[in-house]
Amino acid sequence: MKTRESHSVDLHLHTNVEGGKWELEELVECAAQKGLGVIAVTDHNTMENVETVQALARPHGIRVIPGIELDLAFQGKYWHLLLYGNNPQNEHLPPLLERIHLSNELSAHLVHEEMLRRGYDLPPFEAIRAMRPTTHVADVAQALADKRYASDALAGFAIIDGMRLTYELNLPSHMVSMAEAIEVAHQDGLLAILAHPGRAIEGAMEIASEEELKGMIEIGLDGLETYYPSHTQEQIASFLKVAREHGLFLTCGSDSHGPSHRLPHPWPARLCRRFLEYWELNIWP
Repeated sequence: MKTRESHSVDLHLHTNVEGGKWELEELVECAAQKGLGVIAVTDHNTMENVETVQALARPHGIRVIPGIELDLAFQGKYWHLLLYGNNPQNEHLPPLLERIHLSNELSAHLVHEEMLRRGYDLPPFEAIRAMRPTTHVADVAQALADKRYASDALAGFAIIDGMRLTYELNLPSHMVSMAEAIEVAHQDGLLAILAHPGRAIEGAMEIASEEELKGMIEIGLDGLETYYPSHTQEQIASFLKVAREHGLFLTCGSDSHGPSHRLPHPWPARLCRRFLEYWELNIWP
């Protein structure tokens, strides 16, 4: 089956691991209802649910591109990088993910210690570590919600970000570098796409400047998630210009984390035609 211009796509979706809330069957059903022909599962720092979603999506005629979203550092700032593609002989990605998990656990520990220092009554860090197999600052945010400092984990994040702890504690200095992640991606035949370059989270994540984008391109960045719910038309035009100048891939995604967060979005396939053609020629039969 070829991807047609009339198909809709969403290349940035999260399931029920690493902070996502979508049950796998529920996500596939929603994608089918939205008329999506191609989706990508891009959970944070894991590809655990990709194959299951592929199997569930097949009867609906939905293609699932394997993906993953990494937490990384570049030039002293915190970024998300989307990797696409699945190499069953992958030797380089698992060790990288282990290091990312360790850096995320350290960040969570530092944030937890600082919240205690500021008077927040939180459980011991060992209890937070026990919440799930890999520890993240999201677990501290959830602990804030559990202690009723916040209505939910997202509101807990807002408390942490409002304190600018990402920068106050210099968390990027402990993180895996984007350069290393891109090198690993290319060793395993994966494409590296900068997630939501125009999204800003005050105190945690910033909009990518043209100079920062050029620096990322110099270390091998393959593309930009140009179409994203919060991107303005001006931002999209700017990213399109950079992409044309450097021959980058374009992608589009909703970044949906669950039914109560943001639903998958049916982006027209033509917006990321070259990206889709790449996978048809190189991955899909």
